[in-house]
Amino acid sequence: MTLKGPLEKNELGSPFSNPLDGVGYDTERSFRNERWGLHFNCLDVQNDSSGAKDGEGYANSNPLDGNLAYLDLSGNQFSGSIPSAMGNLTSLEFLYLNSNSIDGKIPRSFNNLCNLRILQLSGNSISSWERLTRCLANSLETLDVSIHQLTRDLPNWLTNLSSLAYLDLSGNEFSGSIPSTMANLTSLEFLDLSYNSIGGRIPRSFNNLCNLRILQLEKNSISSWERLTGCLANSLETLDVGRNQLKESLQVWLGETSNFKTLKFLDLSDNLFSGFIPSSIGNLSSLQVLHLRGNKLGGYIPQSIGKLSNLRSFDIANNSFTFVITESLFTKVESLEYINLAHKNLIWKVNSQWLPPNISNINISSCLVGPKFPSWLQHHRNIFILYMSNSRELPSTMKKMKSLVVLDLAENKLSGVIPTWLGENLSSLRILSLHSNMIYGNIPPQISNNSSLQYLDLSHNNLSGAIPRSLGDFSAMTKIHDISDEIILPKGYRIEIRWDSILMILKGVELENSRTLGFYNVIDLSVNSLSGDIPEELTRLLGLVSLNLSSNYLKGNIPNKIGVLKQLESLDLSRNRLFGEVPSSLSTLNFLSKLNLSYNNLSGRIPSGFQLQTLNDSSIYIGNDNLCGPPLSPCPTNEVPPQTEMERKKNDESEMTGFFVSIGLGHGGSPIIDFVMTS
Repeated sequence: MTLKGPLEKNELGSPFSNPLDGVGYDTERSFRNERWGLHFNCLDVQNDSSGAKDGEGYANSNPLDGNLAYLDLSGNQFSGSIPSAMGNLTSLEFLYLNSNSIDGKIPRSFNNLCNLRILQLSGNSISSWERLTRCLANSLETLDVSIHQLTRDLPNWLTNLSSLAYLDLSGNEFSGSIPSTMANLTSLEFLDLSYNSIGGRIPRSFNNLCNLRILQLEKNSISSWERLTGCLANSLETLDVGRNQLKESLQVWLGETSNFKTLKFLDLSDNLFSGFIPSSIGNLSSLQVLHLRGNKLGGYIPQSIGKLSNLRSFDIANNSFTFVITESLFTKVESLEYINLAHKNLIWKVNSQWLPPNISNINISSCLVGPKFPSWLQHHRNIFILYMSNSRELPSTMKKMKSLVVLDLAENKLSGVIPTWLGENLSSLRILSLHSNMIYGNIPPQISNNSSLQYLDLSHNNLSGAIPRSLGDFSAMTKIHDISDEIILPKGYRIEIRWDSILMILKGVELENSRTLGFYNVIDLSVNSLSGDIPEELTRLLGLVSLNLSSNYLKGNIPNKIGVLKQLESLDLSRNRLFGEVPSSLSTLNFLSKLNLSYNNLSGRIPSGFQLQTLNDSSIYIGNDNLCGPPLSPCPTNEVPPQTEMERKKNDESEMTGFFVSIGLGHGGSPIIDFVMTS
């Protein structure tokens, strides 16, 4: 493998920047030099006949000499291992090999790179590394080996990297505990060990990391951390230990909160913290994000929260608080953008005239806010995500909330019909969830006027009538969306879609850039009283991933063209009155992993096909007495099995008695048509 591309003479000014989902950490070091730099980005590199293997072309097949100071090979398609010859580039200060397919080891020869300051290897498949020692241990300032396959305990030799300011080992498979000697990295400003399997306790010596600004330990199995004290408490700006197993008492663990003068981001969510929120929390004057969701906290929410004038995100959902929320809690919190108070023991009781100035995302599901829809929400046009329950009405004034991207009013006591303005006025809506209410009447055809809608859940209501054929007009669902596709949301937020819930996550403090994330196309109309047939127009939704029409009164055949929905992963048509054969085109749905056709009146032989054979579960078809074939009982021997689509195509080709037409271009561009007769 060799590299092909121009050498560029440049002034290298900003070799590395790594914003942490908002809380920026910039390892930029001033570097302007007249030496030659090599910078390859978005380069399509293919194997050639040079005979180079396993990435040897990095250093052997290009004019790289000992004067090279900056080398960026990131974002290409390199594979194989890093050549040991790269250790000969002794003047190298910046090396970027991230976002490739490199595997194997980090070669021992890297220890010869005595001037290397930044080593970026993230997003590869490196499985082991040699000890980084000698002069490299003294020069290295940034080391990013995130998103790899590194296993076992964190190596003790990391503590020899005396100049290290930035260390990212997230997204690996490290286990064991954090060595206490890591506190020897006194220059460390950024440490990310999130998304590993690290357990045990945080060593007390961490409190001596006086320069540490950002500490990311999310999604591990850490069970103990005695207390935050010392100079660490004075230097930290971001602390994320969410999704661990910490069992501390919150008021004891935080200690004297007056020490945390620089703390901006605090996420302790989804742990086992107990106790209560201390009133001294109001002393964290720099705090912008406070997430305590999913713990065992109780008692009252201190009024001192109202002193946090810089607070932008506040999440205390799923705890054991018992409290009446009034507007006085947020009177001085003018920067607040996101509130998550979802909990059944919280009573939301604010003055009807109260209007939070900047709030754009509200989750008050399970709170007692009813019975009427809060008047302060009806006129708030800046909200783009709204989760709410315990309300009984859907006022027409909501049609003015044109910026709504997510509307989740599931598990309320909403009654009445679905208003047509949901499709006619809320043109930005991506997600609409009204499940588990008392809504009745027909599904209005106008709902499909919303060209942006990708997630529609009207399940568990009292809807009746036919499924509108216009549902096949959801233009966003006609497109195939990969999980990496982008759906632009207002700044600072991302949406995660799961099969059983919708989860909004705010991540970060400096919410200056828009966050984007794709998600799947879903329609769920289950557990209603819908009748009529399944509209064939639904097969126009080529991007549909999940379709659930179960527990209705639908009749007729399953559309034969259902096999064109190639992205379908989940299909549930159970507990209806469908009849006829199971379409053979189902066997062509290669992604189908969840199928339920039970308790209908289907008949005939179950189609064969590779994907259907992987779903070898008789409960998929139970309750259809006239169905036969695997995984049910065998069909009568005199019954001719239905053909699969592939078999039918082959037979059609072999039985042709017509002619083939071949069209080409002759002189002057005029067509030549050949007729070839077949027997």
